[in-house]
Amino acid sequence: MKIADILRRRGLGQRFYMAEAIGFYEHEKQRLLSSNFLQEMRECDSYFQVEGVYDELASQAPEATFFDQITYVELTTRLPELLLMRTDKMAMANSIEVRVPFLDKAMVEFALAAPLSWKLRDGVSKEPLKRLATRWTRSALAANGHRNGARELFYRPKSGFSAPIHDWFNGALGSDLRRRLQAAREEWEPFVNVQAVLDELSAGPATVNRSFQLWTLYAAVIWRERFAA
Repeated sequence: MKIADILRRRGLGQRFYMAEAIGFYEHEKQRLLSSNFLQEMRECDSYFQVEGVYDELASQAPEATFFDQITYVELTTRLPELLLMRTDKMAMANSIEVRVPFLDKAMVEFALAAPLSWKLRDGVSKEPLKRLATRWTRSALAANGHRNGARELFYRPKSGFSAPIHDWFNGALGSDLRRRLQAAREEWEPFVNVQAVLDELSAGPATVNRSFQLWTLYAAVIWRERFAA
């Protein structure tokens, strides 16, 4: 779906972006939103939220490369509005430093100034950092009689912090969303295909991605109950 979305945007002349957290690709909204609301919003596209960011960068740094552009979009949208607001707050609440130590001003300036060939050496992202961490860890392991393991530790595939949200929506969380939607059905039907959501909740979301999409709707439902009533 990511590739299909990228191709679709290229066909519309839009530039690449990840925005904050992608809940739905444009074509996925068709099954969630009501037909009347889709018609009303037919001229709208989520690309609008980053179009101004790209324009701002183009005016200030017209020579910016593609990598510079997506880095700027990440630093001005996804980092402050998603990663620092959610992941890092939850991590630090549990005494885990995820990203903040790397936001030291001098380190950020150094990273932005480093050439792309250095940051993506041999096609490996964050390679200088991984190499340095491997060197330090190897020394520590050697001091304790271990010879191997450092490189495998830092060059393995990335593993994020995930929650068992699929299990939640196949259980109590799905039941709670169903109850809330049924209670506020009249309020939501102008915007959402409520019956389609209820049917999916009854069957259980088919994929983890669908569970995350339901989480987006769940947050909207609770927000409306608390602040828009």
